[in-house]
Amino acid sequence: MFGMDIAPWTIVGILAYSIVVTLFTSWIAAGFRQPKLPSTFTLRFLVDLMAGLIWMGLLYVFGTLAIRYIERMPNTAIGYLLLGSAGFVLSWARAALYQRVQKQRKPPESFEVGALALLLLHNLNYLLLALGVYLLLSWLLRLPLEPLLLIPLWIGALLPDLDRRDSLLGQLVPWISQRLENRLGYLEEWHTPAAAVLAAIVSVPLGLVFGMQTAYLLPLGYVSHLLIDMLAPRGIMLLWPFSRRRYGVLRGILRTPGSFADYMLAGSLVLVAVILWLAIGLRPEPAPAPTPSYEQTLERYYSMRGRTQVFAFIEGSWQISGRPISGWFEILNAVDDSYLLLDRYTRGIFTAGRTADANVYVTRIVLRAGLPVVVKPVEIHLKDQRLSEALDIVYEMQLEPGLKYIYVSGELLLAGSQEAGTALLWEDLSQTGLRKVRRDDEDNYRLNYLDAAELIGLAEVRVRTADLVIAATYVPEQAGPTVTPLPSPPATWEPTQ
Repeated sequence: MFGMDIAPWTIVGILAYSIVVTLFTSWIAAGFRQPKLPSTFTLRFLVDLMAGLIWMGLLYVFGTLAIRYIERMPNTAIGYLLLGSAGFVLSWARAALYQRVQKQRKPPESFEVGALALLLLHNLNYLLLALGVYLLLSWLLRLPLEPLLLIPLWIGALLPDLDRRDSLLGQLVPWISQRLENRLGYLEEWHTPAAAVLAAIVSVPLGLVFGMQTAYLLPLGYVSHLLIDMLAPRGIMLLWPFSRRRYGVLRGILRTPGSFADYMLAGSLVLVAVILWLAIGLRPEPAPAPTPSYEQTLERYYSMRGRTQVFAFIEGSWQISGRPISGWFEILNAVDDSYLLLDRYTRGIFTAGRTADANVYVTRIVLRAGLPVVVKPVEIHLKDQRLSEALDIVYEMQLEPGLKYIYVSGELLLAGSQEAGTALLWEDLSQTGLRKVRRDDEDNYRLNYLDAAELIGLAEVRVRTADLVIAATYVPEQAGPTVTPLPSPPATWEPTQ
């Protein structure tokens, strides 16, 4: 997570890039003026500094996620160029928006320790309660502590105050907080459980990237913030949008910021967090799960093949370039001691294993079962015919519900020298993917996992003999679009009776 399994020099490069781009785009947005430290520190200066640091962190996370996909591109230089360009454009847009809003604000006032203390105390209680809830759940569910998960938790704990321009989060993104405050007002619709549900929906994509724990931690932090706001005199609209009535508890003991109740709440939450942290740290560690060997994963795959989709998380390196590779891939098949993997990002197929002829050498592999599947293979034998004679089967397979993909394999012998036969000479020589067409001798070819579109591209090739296997994979419930794009049948084609 966040680059922990990426090469150290790559991590250093992404971090350096995040710092340089953030500073450079801020300098451009400021009109190429020489930045100067203020003679008197202001609260505005501290907020500006924090906003820059947070953006550097976001760029770093964005970079580490993008690297996983760039490593799988045939030309990594183009991938790094696109990543650098996207980071620069986003950074420049952020800096320009920030400068535009700051120019509309009043000149900064002199720094006051009391103002900073009240601002920090106001947000500290939210962070402490969110931390306490996370520790309590970890203790009850016997889950390990993951410090990196505090990032989405604390973002969620500060998110409700986005409707107030002078809050900590509101000052970090003033172009958003000002519009929310002008449209909704402070402690109105944005401070409701309905808004927490919206945050939960928005955080689902984060769960798909970082793990489902991230998906529920952001709304968990949001709800913990609302619990503290119920201690304020105004309370919150607990049942909005069905009712605008406000609810509070303990008669609104948090009447003014920096009150005695504020300090007592902060102290109590610190004590509870320390106790829970010690309780989690003193419990016996569970015995580590045995790690299956590579041979055991092969045996497990063979027991699952043809019954469910099987996905594999692999870590390894390309045999030719030595570049690292990691990520989730779908297993199409296993041949001898190597896996045949489908990369849904690039739609490429490659082999992975621990033999010299595999595209990727695997150092670690974890299997995961997916949806139930039905694989329907059909054998086609052609003699003195064109490959287009096999397309009726392909088109009929397309009509069946739940289709995921179609792949064609087999051997063929061309019908003598022909110009159309040169279409078969396209071989994948990059050695970073499966060689789909292999020429054994002058007219003998072997096809490996051609998709339907590639077979249609060879439709006019006449063969002396061809022995093909067309295999279609279906899921009972359609789970997204087909992995390989399937061309539509010709307008004149009709299903065979």
